[in-house]
Amino acid sequence: MPIADTGDGIATLQAKHCPACGYFHPESTGNQDRCERCHAQLDPPITPLFRLQNVSTRRRDRISSDEEERMRQGYELRTAIRFQETQTGDLSAQSAKLTKDGEELAVLTYASAATISRINVGWRRRANPSQLGFVLDIERGYWAKEKDEQKDEQDNALSGRVKRVIPFVEDTKNSLLFEPATQLNEKQMASLQAALKSAIQIKYQLEDSELSAEPLPSSKNRKIILFYESAEGGAGVLRRLLDDAQAFGDVAQLALQLCHFDPQTGEDQLRPEGSDEDCEAACYNCLMSYYNQMEHGLLDRKTIQEFLMELSGTVAKTSPSALSREEHLRRLHNLCQSDLEHEWLDFMEQRNLTLPSHAQKLIESCHTRPDFLYETDCVAIYVDGPHHEFASRKERDASQTDCMEDIGHTVIRFDVKDDWEKIVVKHPHIFGVKS
Repeated sequence: MPIADTGDGIATLQAKHCPACGYFHPESTGNQDRCERCHAQLDPPITPLFRLQNVSTRRRDRISSDEEERMRQGYELRTAIRFQETQTGDLSAQSAKLTKDGEELAVLTYASAATISRINVGWRRRANPSQLGFVLDIERGYWAKEKDEQKDEQDNALSGRVKRVIPFVEDTKNSLLFEPATQLNEKQMASLQAALKSAIQIKYQLEDSELSAEPLPSSKNRKIILFYESAEGGAGVLRRLLDDAQAFGDVAQLALQLCHFDPQTGEDQLRPEGSDEDCEAACYNCLMSYYNQMEHGLLDRKTIQEFLMELSGTVAKTSPSALSREEHLRRLHNLCQSDLEHEWLDFMEQRNLTLPSHAQKLIESCHTRPDFLYETDCVAIYVDGPHHEFASRKERDASQTDCMEDIGHTVIRFDVKDDWEKIVVKHPHIFGVKS
C-alpha cells in the first residue's frame, strides 16, 4: 500500500464525483464547485479514498456460504471517468452530434486515454447507507469482516491501528460516452446499453470481453452510457464511430436486428431466426448475457425500438475537440488569416468532413505556422493563394515542407487552382468519409 510520510501512515485523497455525468475531480484539480465537463453543481467530496495498487490473495478450497452471500448482496460500486488535458488546459477528447433531418438525437464523446476509476463505497445492503468504505488494518494490511470489523478473515484480532477508507482502482482506456439528447427512462437506458454493446461487437468483430459498458453517473441514475475497450491496449474501434459519419447509424441498424425488429420498417419479428419461441421482453439472443445478469429485470427490447429507428438514420457531425462542431468551427474561422482559408473551412463543413484540430499553430522547429493542423494524425495543411506561384515563395514552401516531413508530419497543400475534391478523396483516413 502507499505509505504517507506524515499522519496515520496511509496515503489517502479526496475527490468529487459529478452527480450529472460521472466525471472525476481529484483534489489536485482544486476545490471547484462545478463539473469541468458538464458544469453541473458538484456533491461534497468522497473521502478518504485509498487507491489499491498492490494486493495479495489466498486460495480457497471451496466456496463457503459467506462467499455466496457476498456475491448475492454485492458491493456498491461507482464508476467515474476523467479525460486527459491538452497543453492549453482543454479536455483531450473528440465529440460528435448524431443528427437526423437537422434534429440532434445524441452526443458522442471519445477519449483515447481516459482514466476510469472504480470506487467501492461499501456493501449494497449495509445497515448505515451514509457510512462509506471499509475498515483497514493499517499495520497488517487486512480488511475487517462486514459483520465483525474487529476480526480479520482468520478470526484474529485486528491491531490497534485501523482506519475506515474507501478503496478504488483506476486504469486508462479508450472510452466513448453516449448521451441521448432527451432523457430516457431506466429500462430504456439499460436496454439501449445492452443492444448497442452487442451491435458494436458484431460490427467490429469483438469478443464479449473486449468491450465493456456501464451507466453514468450510476446504475440508479442512468443519463450516459460509457463504453470502453477493456482488452489490454484496446481494440481501436470506438474512435471509428466518430471518424465515419454513417458508422453509428449502422450500429443502430444492427441493434434493431438483434432485438428482432426489421431494420428498415421496424416491424417486430417476434423471435430470432431459427427459434420456435417468441421473445416478449428480452432473451439471450438479443439483450441478455452473462455479464448483465443484475440488469435482466430492466431489459425490454420494445422500449427502445422507436429510438433505435431514429438512430439508424443519423449522421455524425464530428468535432476534433470536446467542444461542439459548431463552436470548434467558429474558433477556427476566428483564427483564419485569408479569405481562402475561410473558403477551405466552408468546403470541409459543407461535406461534413473531419475538421482540423488547430489553426495557425506555430511549429517552432520549422519556423512555420501551417494554416491548419490535424494534431493527432500529424498532418499539416497549407491553403495556397496565387502569391505562392512566385519562385522565391515556392522555394520557401519546399523548405518548410521538407522540415515538417523531417519531424514526422505529412504536408498536404490545397492550391487555389487544385481540385480540392480529388485531394480529400486521396486521404480518406485524414478527412473522413463523406456523408
